This record gives sequence, C-alpha cells and structure tokens, in this order.
Amino acid sequence: MYVEDVRNGIRAVISQYAKSKGVVVNREFAIDKIKEEMLELSEALSDGSFGEKTDAVSAELADVLGMLFVLSDVIGVDPIKALEKKWFSKLSEIGVTAGTLEGNGAAYDSSYVDIGVGVIIQREDGRILIGKRIGKHAPYYSIPGGKIEVGETFEQAAIREVSEETGLSIFMPKVIGVTNNLETFSRERFHAVSVILASASYDGDVELKEPEACEGWLWADPHRIPEPHFEASAKGVRCHLEKSFYASDA
Repeated sequence: MYVEDVRNGIRAVISQYAKSKGVVVNREFAIDKIKEEMLELSEALSDGSFGEKTDAVSAELADVLGMLFVLSDVIGVDPIKALEKKWFSKLSEIGVTAGTLEGNGAAYDSSYVDIGVGVIIQREDGRILIGKRIGKHAPYYSIPGGKIEVGETFEQAAIREVSEETGLSIFMPKVIGVTNNLETFSRERFHAVSVILASASYDGDVELKEPEACEGWLWADPHRIPEPHFEASAKGVRCHLEKSFYASDA
C-alpha cells in the first residue's frame, strides 16, 4: 500500500459519510475502513517495507489516526473506545502517538499541555485582524497565531506566525494576556494554553499565505467578532478589550 492509496481511502470514507449523514451501516464501515488501513500501514512500517519512505508513511499513519478522531466527532463515537488499547500500543512501537497528530485530526493526548501564541493586530481605526479557518480548525474564526517553536520567545513566535499567515511584519508585540482553553479540551481532548500578544505597529499588506489553513482575512470590530469563534481567540480579544491579563472561565 502506498501513501496515495491511504489518502484515497480516507477520501472515500468521508464521501460515504457526507452522503449517508450518519447512517449506522456507514458508521461501522468508516471505523472498520480506517482500522484496516491503520493495521496495514503499521505492519508495513514494523517490517521495514517502506525503506526510505518510512518517515513519510509514519506521518500518513498519524493522519489516518487523526481522521478517526475527526469522524468520531461527527458520528458520536468515543475514539478511545473505537480503538482498543492494543492499537495505541502498536502505534507507539513505531513512534506514532495520538499526540503527534497535525493537519487532518484533532490531537488526543491528555498527558501534556501545548503552548501557543495568539496575536491581536490593531488597525488605526481600532479594528483587529481575524481569519476564517479551514482544515482542522474549521469553521472557526480566529486571530493569527500558532504553536511556539523550541527556543523561541513569545515575541519571536508572534512575529513569525503573523508573517507566515498574513505576510505582515509586526513590530514590538507585547504580551497582554494568557488563556487556558478548557472548552476546546472538553471538545477535542487537546489542552492548550495561549499567550496573547498585541501590536498596533505593522508593515505590509495582508495576504493569504496559508490557503490550506485560512479562507481569508478581515478587519473586524473587536466588540462584534464573527462567530463561531475559536475559544483561545475569543478569550484573547476579551483580554484586549477588558485590559485583563487572564480571561477566566468563571
């Protein structure tokens, strides 16, 4: 089996779901199909069948596992119950864990807390830059941001993420708040804490630099942010408006 075959198989599963609207027989088909592909991939990886392509296929296996988590939200299945413990054990043997998921699936690993940044870019008229997400964060709106890379300061991460996502160069971003995103954790079993930074000084024009992750950017009134809104971003905007360092859930 090649990586392309896995992608095509997953697309077929999603197509079945889109047409079936959650019919039980197709629910079982999707779960079984993904398990089958995971088994074939994991066995091939274990015996070295992929040679130099092992790393690429390992990443693909993580995507396949991630797709099961996405589907589990649609069909109301607990992903932990859907995958027996032996699956996680087998995947761990080849270096693929639920915590490695990116792109196609919601990460599922309650043993660690991820740290990211969210960046409020304020225009002269008070409006802030917000993007409409696609992919794993669809259909939510959000300020620019992302994960902190190893060795980065909060400010460096903010400058890099904004440049990568929007093409803007921001200057002197300041930490203004922190959010603990427990609503997202309860929904996706992915726990993240976000450091919120703000900058009113920037250069360049807004561009759509990552069309696979964002549908478009808009300048929005921070008092009337578009919905549905990503939890970390909504809390970050609250910190900005209320001049409060911590947006409490209480």
